[in-house]
Amino acid sequence: MDSNYGYSRSLFLRGMCGVFGIAFASNYVQWPGLFGDDGLEPVEVYLDDLTKRIGSSHSAWEKFKKLPTLAWFSDDLDMETSVLFDMICVSGIVISALGVSIKTPPAPLLASLWLLYLSLYLVGQTFLSFQWDILLLESGLTSILWAPLFPLFTKSAPVSRAAMWALRFLLFKLMFMSGVVKITANCPSWLKLTALDYHLATQCIPTPLAWFVHQMPPVFLHLSVAFTLLLEIPAPFLLLAPSRYTRHFAACAQIILQIVIILTGNYNFFNLLTMLLCVPLLEDSWFVKVNLARKNLKKKERNDGLRFETDVFLKRLDDTIGPLLWLLSGIFLSYATFVMFSVTELKGSLAWYESWDISLNFSPQDLNHFTGDVLPLVIAYTMTMVVFVSVLDIAHVVNLLFVPVDAFPIPNSKSRKKKEGNTTKTTWMQSILFRTKLLVHVISLIAVSVGSFVLVTSSSMTMASSLKTSHPTPSFGQYSVDILRHSYSINGYGLFRRMTGMGRDTVDEYGNVLSVVERPEVVIETSYDGKTWQELEFPYKPGDTSRMPPIIAPHQPRLDWQMWFAALRGERGGAGIKWFIYLLHKVMRGSPAVLDLLHINQREFKSPEFVRAFLYSYDFTRWNTSWARRNSKVFLISNSTSMKHRKQNVVNASLWWGRLSHGKDFIGTVVRRDHESLLDYLNDVGLGEHR
Repeated sequence: MDSNYGYSRSLFLRGMCGVFGIAFASNYVQWPGLFGDDGLEPVEVYLDDLTKRIGSSHSAWEKFKKLPTLAWFSDDLDMETSVLFDMICVSGIVISALGVSIKTPPAPLLASLWLLYLSLYLVGQTFLSFQWDILLLESGLTSILWAPLFPLFTKSAPVSRAAMWALRFLLFKLMFMSGVVKITANCPSWLKLTALDYHLATQCIPTPLAWFVHQMPPVFLHLSVAFTLLLEIPAPFLLLAPSRYTRHFAACAQIILQIVIILTGNYNFFNLLTMLLCVPLLEDSWFVKVNLARKNLKKKERNDGLRFETDVFLKRLDDTIGPLLWLLSGIFLSYATFVMFSVTELKGSLAWYESWDISLNFSPQDLNHFTGDVLPLVIAYTMTMVVFVSVLDIAHVVNLLFVPVDAFPIPNSKSRKKKEGNTTKTTWMQSILFRTKLLVHVISLIAVSVGSFVLVTSSSMTMASSLKTSHPTPSFGQYSVDILRHSYSINGYGLFRRMTGMGRDTVDEYGNVLSVVERPEVVIETSYDGKTWQELEFPYKPGDTSRMPPIIAPHQPRLDWQMWFAALRGERGGAGIKWFIYLLHKVMRGSPAVLDLLHINQREFKSPEFVRAFLYSYDFTRWNTSWARRNSKVFLISNSTSMKHRKQNVVNASLWWGRLSHGKDFIGTVVRRDHESLLDYLNDVGLGEHR
């Protein structure tokens, strides 16, 4: 029962425990300010509202079956909801640490982490509704199938290749959908390959390196966009290749992309999780080759003669043609590059690195046709592979049940050290125990294979539905979707389908179109007398223009993230955001839990009498380069005499950001503490009792 993925499975499962631990810890420190009794979206209020919809006469278990969160059992446990969620977060951290310390975490441990995080997610409302939260749940649910089902037999548990293919398909779905929606959403920045002209400065919380990359010539940024689309549209197909050489190549390409994203943006645990999903593509031997595992990596005892000839044949075939397939993968991506992009020449007397650009060769309609033709084939191929490897795995273990005792060594056998009279008796006793293990493994492999097929079926239907693509579905396909619907863990993905902060384009003196960044940012101001105002600084999002962008990943400051989304609503958009109005109220009341989210020292803080909020446009400052000078709307750093003819948007070299105020009121009025209209509003939205 040796597997070429024993070390890979161990690394992946321990990594999953680590990512769960990061997510639990990040949520734990923010829970009181976001969801506690004094938080912005109190869970108690949300659960009361859900109880009214479900029916107060239902038992906790009946409510759990409708919405599987452990919060329903707080009354049965005679425990306050806030205390229960503290226990859930702490339990998640402890179990995650235990999983990281175990060589191969078992399925029950992964299942407990999945259920605990699902309990948080289902009551997390606005602040826990990100795609990476759902990705963590879907990855956690799928990883349960790859983990040993029975903790007592962890060491001898076979590695399920069906579950491994389910994880590969999850990675394919994530990357391919992320690429396709960027084009089919008809966002001009992706269609013109100018997305990075905006993204580095307009993403929620950029890193300091993002500022430096933003200084690069436009053609470099446009090439980077093309590279991203190449790795997210054609390259994901290589993740499902039958050859391990091709899969290794595809996994390394995706890992490189994630590392670049980590360096330029704070995306909490998302990139770590995506890289972790690449591990099932890599065999143990790969880790040895790149010195990430011991060269004498111990393998389980086995008898090569007992391996199915099919497995041996497939491995030899892969060793023979694998290098050729690896070469064909490079040719495939080169051809895709040629088909997808073309080089264009810019106008004017420009330096060689400014005189050309790259453009997209296909339309959203072309990609829709391609997806509609190819995706059904990919889904059918994946489901076929799941069935094929399931049959091989199960048949191999069943075959061992009928092998004579002396055909393979019994693990940890001490019979040879005993006198000859007891040898036969002891050997057969151990043989019976060993065959019992095999029978348990057969049952677990059957269960895992069925579960993997159901997961892939449901995941493929969700993917096809999100991309509006028809595909062949087994008769029980809809039944699979219905089963997993209540797990709230299967989802489609599409990160950054549209760029934000896109201002009106300008043109240079030669008539070339240039991108303009106008990142909307909400600035809250407080006052004690209604005359003198002071800006309220958030710990991570842009505010003070001289403050360096932070490095905070893998932690996610969820309030700062939601402030980024809130700003996209535009003028007076804040008036319709319940939690934002409640935030202003909590600031004026000096709520300790909310002040902790803002990293404000409660002892030195004096509650203001008035608050207001305005919208500003932010952009990174720029070095005084030739390509930056061509754009009259960027904030240039005054470090050269060539700046003397420029009369606007010239900033000091100490600034990381430049900003403009358009006089747009985000809520439409000045809010006064405990004003009657404010209190009436809180009563209307059900927050009156939690003021």
